[in-house]
Amino acid sequence: HKGTEFKPLKYTPNEDGTVYLCQCKLTNKPPFCDGSHKSIKDVEDVAGSGDSGKAAKPTIAAKVPIAVDVKAGEDRFWCTCGLSKKQPWCDGSHKGTEFKPLKYTPTEDGTVYLCQCKLTKKPPFCDGSHKSIKDVEDIAGSGVKDPNRAFIAGKAPKAVELRAGEDYYYCTCGRSKNQPFCDGSHRGTNFAPLKFTAKEDGTEYLCLCKRTKNPPYCDGSHLSVKEPVDIEDMGTKAGGSMPAAESTPEEPTVAYIHELAKHGLAQTGHHGEMGAMGVPFPTLPRWDDIQFVVAQMWRQPLLEDVPVATRLVVGPRAKKPLVLDIPIFVSDMSFGSLSQEAKVALAAGAELAGTGICSGEGGMLPEENAANSRYFYELASAKFGYDESLLAKVQAFHFKGGQGAKTGTGGHLPAKKNIGKISEVRKIPAGTSAVSPPTFTDLHTPEDFRRFGDRVREVTGGIPIGFKLSAQH
Repeated sequence: HKGTEFKPLKYTPNEDGTVYLCQCKLTNKPPFCDGSHKSIKDVEDVAGSGDSGKAAKPTIAAKVPIAVDVKAGEDRFWCTCGLSKKQPWCDGSHKGTEFKPLKYTPTEDGTVYLCQCKLTKKPPFCDGSHKSIKDVEDIAGSGVKDPNRAFIAGKAPKAVELRAGEDYYYCTCGRSKNQPFCDGSHRGTNFAPLKFTAKEDGTEYLCLCKRTKNPPYCDGSHLSVKEPVDIEDMGTKAGGSMPAAESTPEEPTVAYIHELAKHGLAQTGHHGEMGAMGVPFPTLPRWDDIQFVVAQMWRQPLLEDVPVATRLVVGPRAKKPLVLDIPIFVSDMSFGSLSQEAKVALAAGAELAGTGICSGEGGMLPEENAANSRYFYELASAKFGYDESLLAKVQAFHFKGGQGAKTGTGGHLPAKKNIGKISEVRKIPAGTSAVSPPTFTDLHTPEDFRRFGDRVREVTGGIPIGFKLSAQH
């Protein structure tokens, strides 16, 4: 097998005796025969199976290694075929090929550089073999776009007005639609935006060809870009089309979500996507990890044609309970952390879905409130924009005790974002930082919160009142 991607399978018998071992190599229970040889045609399959003594050739996933953080003792499965969409890890794309994932167990916590060209002699680690790959031919021939080469966004630099002391994030990948600044399009590549701070007010010329040696500033490198070949070859033809959804390590299901949004269940059937429930043996739970919850004996599952109610009642004992059509709502994000366009769009989408949205701790955005009839109002420690007159427009209310992202401190909105309508909604001077204290300054005991809650009930006629806490482990 030397020189191929195959390795022998170690097998230790449990007892003395006779066993039947597979020779067709198609078994799904190696090394034992499972009858797969019966599907082999007399000549064609054997002759056409590719048994020529040559090693299978992997696809080049990328020309440079990828840095990944690993934890000691945690089993990972490295992609050997180069077809995985979750590089450098296996996602099952090798099925139907001669390749198998390589199990890799780190011995210590840290960052390692793993091979993506699949030519390494020390898998899964990079050994420099990628340096032998020709710049275009090998990658283009593999059918994979190189995610590590910057696109040419434009042939001339762009003049931008910068303000002294402000931070900016320069697009290094060339994929951003907000050139020369980053819009997040680098996700799924090995690029990261370049943070820089303007030293003084004025006009600067920032590089769009992404070839400058003095990023983010233009150094004249664009003069060497051929026109139109280089720009077209890099995939940056003019046009305002939306980028295609691509899965990333941070958002591995985003492409699938877009497919469901576009086609619903038309391509999967009414049950949704079906698949085998197999898992890699090392990740199987032990008996000690299994808890038996025989729910089917307490309440029988419904038949497929029985209508299922998804309605949820918030505050069933309140005088004015809030009814949601689905047990999901758009949670607390303030106006300021999100734009007005985003807040109103989310509110309108929640209304169409029959559910609600929460104001967040930055006060009530009137346009958001008008777009949704199941509005949750959040009162946090700073009480930004709070006024009892607003309560007549809300359908639920809760105090913010904490949140997962900030378990011991309040929200922070920098002064440069607290301008215009944001400062108006929060009712604080524009250009000042909006910093919430770690806790309420006037509410300390359960009785304090009860008294405030009773007042909210009195003003609103009895809407549901809740308390948001952060979950810890």
